[in-house]
Amino acid sequence: MKSPNQLHLNGLVTSYNTAFQAGFRACAHIFSTQLQVAPTSVEPIGQLFQGIERLPDFERYLTVSRSCRPSMLANARSILGKFARFLQEQGSITTSEQVTVLVQDFLKDFTHPAYRYSAIYYLRLFFDFLEWEDNPARRVRLPKINAAKGRHFLAPEECRLLLANLQESVRKGKQHREHALFLLLLYTGLRVGEALALRWNDIDPEGQVFVRDSKNHTSRIVYAPRCVFQALSAYKAVSATSTFIFPGVKPNSPISYGVIRARFKKLMQESGIDRPGCNLHSLRHTFARSCIQSGMRREDIQQFLGHKDIRTTEIYTRLLSEDVRKQSVFSHRAVQAFLGQRDTKSNSRPK
Repeated sequence: MKSPNQLHLNGLVTSYNTAFQAGFRACAHIFSTQLQVAPTSVEPIGQLFQGIERLPDFERYLTVSRSCRPSMLANARSILGKFARFLQEQGSITTSEQVTVLVQDFLKDFTHPAYRYSAIYYLRLFFDFLEWEDNPARRVRLPKINAAKGRHFLAPEECRLLLANLQESVRKGKQHREHALFLLLLYTGLRVGEALALRWNDIDPEGQVFVRDSKNHTSRIVYAPRCVFQALSAYKAVSATSTFIFPGVKPNSPISYGVIRARFKKLMQESGIDRPGCNLHSLRHTFARSCIQSGMRREDIQQFLGHKDIRTTEIYTRLLSEDVRKQSVFSHRAVQAFLGQRDTKSNSRPK
């Protein structure tokens, strides 16, 4: 009798995107014709042809060995599917070095740096899975992303505007779900995916929220104030019956990120907040900044945010220090005005 894990893996293979497989097999046929290399060749290019036929095994590898969540598997399928279509448009490839150049050209199709890093991540895993000697994807070097850049925060008055707008909607019997979710994100610093994956049995009235499906494949406990649980209780009273706190169209699955993202964007517009770059994840950044400003220990903030590396948490500390430095010029000017001095240049002048 097969174990539940075996049945689960068999289900994954059965539900595997057949068009996705067909695209890779088509690539194998095209390249083997162009290069006159049999798919069973022991040359590096031949290993790629063999790997194309092993994509279901690669998905099992991602699921079992890499503990990839369904959302990560979907990303892998999407990226490798694009790579397959990209390969079909290329000419002949005769050397392994050309494969590296091909990977570099493929990454140019991704305009956002984060998407390029995601693409190279799965390509490196794929070539590693094939046991490719001198992994061509690992020879590609991407410019480092400024970790501090792109972290957007909401100001206190902006948070108050958002919450006031939501509370008014709740009084009218609307947006209970959004009110509960946005409060939860703001007061706990959960990632959006972690919040959407929560089930009703993951929370208790004592204020604990048990996070099971973490980005780092670890579990942790966070705490929420009474106002969050009151909002969740009010939402539960009017929501559809489901094990998930925030179910989607199908009760046995969580709501999609796209739906909630659109609701948050509309709420920002309705609240009169014009902040380019701010999104749902900004609530997590706002939580982290609030914790740092309150003087909490970095190690405690790391635990709340679920950061694997303390250096990730320290990014918020550097951001706050930079913000204080930029704002200090106004305090300097205030003292100069009080003393009747002219405004002189200062090292703390914001750039």
